[in-house]
Amino acid sequence: MVVELCCELNIIVLINYRLAHFRSKDLVNAYTLQTALNNSFEEKGLLCYFRAEELFRLNTMLDDEMRMRDEHVKKTLITTAGFQEGEPELYFLNPEQIIDLSSGEMIDPESASLVWIPNWNAASTSLPRGELCHVIQTPTSLGPYRVFLDKAKEVLLNNFGAALLAWASMLMMFRYPWTLRHIRHFNLPMLFGVPSVGKTLVATCGAWLTGCQETQIASRCTLPYLIQRLISSSMPFVWDDPTNPEEVGQLAVDLGNGAVRGKLTEMPQVPLTGCLVTANFDLTSVSRYSSRLCILKMERIEGPKQPGVASVLENLAASASSALPILLKAIHHISPEEVHNCTRELMNKVPCDLRVLEGLSVPLTAARKVLEISGRRQYLEAIEVYLEDTLFPYISASMPGNQTLPTIIMEKVMDHSEQVVSQTEMKEE
Repeated sequence: MVVELCCELNIIVLINYRLAHFRSKDLVNAYTLQTALNNSFEEKGLLCYFRAEELFRLNTMLDDEMRMRDEHVKKTLITTAGFQEGEPELYFLNPEQIIDLSSGEMIDPESASLVWIPNWNAASTSLPRGELCHVIQTPTSLGPYRVFLDKAKEVLLNNFGAALLAWASMLMMFRYPWTLRHIRHFNLPMLFGVPSVGKTLVATCGAWLTGCQETQIASRCTLPYLIQRLISSSMPFVWDDPTNPEEVGQLAVDLGNGAVRGKLTEMPQVPLTGCLVTANFDLTSVSRYSSRLCILKMERIEGPKQPGVASVLENLAASASSALPILLKAIHHISPEEVHNCTRELMNKVPCDLRVLEGLSVPLTAARKVLEISGRRQYLEAIEVYLEDTLFPYISASMPGNQTLPTIIMEKVMDHSEQVVSQTEMKEE
């Protein structure tokens, strides 16, 4: 057998001095290749049969021939979207946008030894699908991010501090495995407040900042759907206004422990990231999960709302996604000791469960790092004011670790007691 010619679609070989040809897709198995070769013979009919070792030898010869003729880089298919361990450490946002975390720069996909081919094999569940892609603006720059922050302070007013922590949470969820490994648990970030305080606006801006597509702002979806996304990609997304509080609590427990799912006959499935949740349901239904959540309470915006500013802010957030490679590089160098020091600071300010404070320290440390590298350290004051005026009082009144029962639970108990007394008096009468 002599290899005569290799090309992109058709490969021509001489088999026992007879001209035959086949296409690359005919290599799917031995029978398909045999059929293609036999059908290409002028004489037709069954003229050859490949044993396993013969098929291996043929493929090896064709592979060697193609490598000799064309410049090539050996590629390995990625099995999950997002972070890829190795040297250097890479972040695959999509097949064309790859971040080198050591430099904070985008690299040429052709130079990478890894490749993402979305939907290449639709029957395989081990390869990342195209809908997991994140897309950011290029070229890389901090300028649009600074413009976005300045506008966000003007629009969000007293909720600006909560927004900064929520966006920092989105960034830290790119490092979800690191958080589990070094902090030993993960707290699911949740924007909480009454309707019309801007929760969805803040969450949507966080999605655009990190390159999310519209399909990555999930709503009215099932818990199995969310789990499938969390094990397929290390890039975060938004779960907007879930209707079932119990599912939020279950997700918080699973992500908090890095729960492994699967069957004995399958590879284990481990979560790779988290999601930013927005909620306005009664927190008494998830009070037992409060130590697994990072609740960011939002208040009504002080002052009248202005028409059109929300869409302007969202457009600026999409443009500011050009800063994502630089921001990921910054948080990639956060050390566990920085988070622990931040936790010690919080312990001196608010009495609370250590797990809750550690969950808050992760985005707080990231927010400080991001504002410093973007040249907007003055906005740290907005975070401090938010913590002192809004979040700490809320934590003291409603989180585990304080000396009194949560206020919202006490109100429920008092209401129930009054109903019992009223019913008892009616029976006596």
